Amino acid sequence: GFQVGTALTEKLRDCLEPISRASRMAGTAVITGLVVTCVEIRLKGELVRGGRSVFCAQDFLDQFLPGILPLLFTGLLFWLIKKKNWSMYRLAAVTLLFGIAGGLAGILA
Repeated sequence: GFQVGTALTEKLRDCLEPISRASRMAGTAVITGLVVTCVEIRLKGELVRGGRSVFCAQDFLDQFLPGILPLLFTGLLFWLIKKKNWSMYRLAAVTLLFGIAGGLAGILA
């Protein structure tokens, strides 16, 4: 029974690879969609000339690359988990410190 089960597992591995790849792609698309809609990072920076706003960094990003800041930040967190083996507690602390420091520095809204 062990040999038959092992042989069956080997045969199914080749057949299930395309299904597994498609599932990973769909999962990545869902996570990306959730990140863009649920995570919000807003920049404060704007250029004021003559008492009126001439250039707003957040408006520029929203026009040309909507959702890029949350996507980049979430990608950084995934990279830290996968490549650097960071714990969730460490990531939560870094996210909290990033938000506080960015707010105090006047970079994040």
